[in-house]
Amino acid sequence: MRKRNQRKELRRFKSTMLLDKRPIDNFQTGSPQHEAVLTNGTWIAHRRSKSFRQIYTQLQRNILALDLRSSEHWQVLSYNKEGHYAPHYDYMNPKTNNAIVNLAGNRIATVLVILQTAKLGGTTVFPKLGVNIRPKIGDVIVWINILPNSLADHDTLHAACPILDGVKIGATLWVHEYHQEQRLRCSIDSEYFNTERFFKPFLSAADYQLTRQYFD
Repeated sequence: MRKRNQRKELRRFKSTMLLDKRPIDNFQTGSPQHEAVLTNGTWIAHRRSKSFRQIYTQLQRNILALDLRSSEHWQVLSYNKEGHYAPHYDYMNPKTNNAIVNLAGNRIATVLVILQTAKLGGTTVFPKLGVNIRPKIGDVIVWINILPNSLADHDTLHAACPILDGVKIGATLWVHEYHQEQRLRCSIDSEYFNTERFFKPFLSAADYQLTRQYFD
């Protein structure tokens, strides 16, 4: 019954999505990359609907290294045939996004939930890391966009490859730095964050009890 209701809501959201064919900012140069995005998209509040509220709650219960309350609204994108998102960074350019960066910090992490997969194409690729992800429905992809010094992690360059057949739908939360100070730990001997205990299954019993205070 739950899956049937979720599919019904997805159809409703898809009917309200608008074609998004626009440039995206290159935070290194500040210049736009034209024809970089070809999708249908919409924004949804975290708890606007029952299905998205359930997904949001489950994510927060399982990704205890992040406080999702500091994330932007869901961005739901539907990629039809030839739909794509050219290589880009989720990290915001502080020069062109000064107000939001000063208010909430930069986008420290990206949480991507796969709601529907295409029959062919549509993988998520990280070219600098040599990683090409072909997720299944219900999979969640999480990555950190910045280094502990708040500078961009340039290895996070990523793209949504063109759809060759079918439709892909993904829902994204961009999580900002605000409220993350006591959650995402820095590694002692590395310039990167310590993500070893990022998800609940990897937490010790003591760590799990400690973090539960934020959600109970």
